[in-house]
Amino acid sequence: MAAITFPSSPTTSQVFTSGSKSWIWSGSVWNLLQGPTVTPASIGAAPSSGIDPSAITGTAIVAGDHRLAAAWVNFSGVTTVTVRASYNVSSVTRASAGAYTINFTTAMGSSNYAVVTSAVQADVTLLTTAAPSSASTQVTGSCSLGCFVGTTATDASWANAVFFK
Repeated sequence: MAAITFPSSPTTSQVFTSGSKSWIWSGSVWNLLQGPTVTPASIGAAPSSGIDPSAITGTAIVAGDHRLAAAWVNFSGVTTVTVRASYNVSSVTRASAGAYTINFTTAMGSSNYAVVTSAVQADVTLLTTAAPSSASTQVTGSCSLGCFVGTTATDASWANAVFFK
């Protein structure tokens, strides 16, 4: 198989095609586009621009696609919160043992988004997570997360939350 030579100074969202495969530059890495070859104009284009993303067939994913996470975070929440990695999360605050608020950099379009969570304590005990605990704790700008062992609120040494619009 021949080596692939990617452009040395790509621009964000630039698409590179070699043979039957295409990649898109994220700003830091080349990501393989799954599905049909697409043109740069079709990536993330809004229907109002005259390009209809729904016309792309196969498994190609365009910006704003609801199959993509709108935000996610991985953090340690023992006494002091330490965010290890995140996307569209500006901060995580700890209100008390096992009680956290995840704040979004860009607010969700509505408070009707899906939340998937997991957490462990001391890298051993799987915690029960609850997000949100009520409609008032899942709003467009933030979402509350609770971690428990039984009914006892417990800090998470490793917590994850993923949000889908």
